[in-house]
Amino acid sequence: MIDSFALAQPVVPDNADIVIFGATGDLTMRKLLPALAHMYQWNLIAPGSRIIGMERLMEDCEGDWRDLDF
Repeated sequence: MIDSFALAQPVVPDNADIVIFGATGDLTMRKLLPALAHMYQWNLIAPGSRIIGMERLMEDCEGDWRDLDF
C-alpha cells in the first residue's frame, strides 16, 4: 500500500548527469528528449543537472539538438 503522506512530501532532486547513448537516433528525438523536458518542467530533474548525448560515429553528430523546442 502506498502511503499518501509520503507522496505529498516535496522531493528535491540532486544534480545528476544523464548520458544518452545513441543521442542522434529517432527514439531520442521522439521520446527521450521530450520526456526529459517534461521531467525538468515538473521539477523532477535538478536545474544543475546535465544531459550528455553520446554517439558512436562523429559523422552522425552533424545536427545540434540543444536548441530543439519541446
